[in-house]
Amino acid sequence: MSRDQHRSGYRRPRTGEKRSVRQPLRIDKLSQEVRDEILKARAAGKTWEETAELASKTAGESLAMSVVHRWYDLRVEQPAGHRPEFTDIEKLASLIADRIVERLKELLPGRAA
Repeated sequence: MSRDQHRSGYRRPRTGEKRSVRQPLRIDKLSQEVRDEILKARAAGKTWEETAELASKTAGESLAMSVVHRWYDLRVEQPAGHRPEFTDIEKLASLIADRIVERLKELLPGRAA
């Protein structure tokens, strides 16, 4: 369906957003080896471009980076409740809060924090 055929006001779901209807993705129709290659590449810290290239070689056909990224988001990150954009920030905020509490205890030894 082309962009002109979508209803007014429609926009495609972005990373982290669920689709309104679960539809099979192109990668879902490929062999398990392709999906495993994507998972291995991401676990090894490969970029999305490198991951798509490895998956394409395994699949024997061209897979766009956006296709690989969307599959990973919908089938791996969203079901796991993984929020990569917040994980590091939350860890940092927690470390800062702990350090502030420690420092206050040092500066105000007679008071309970």
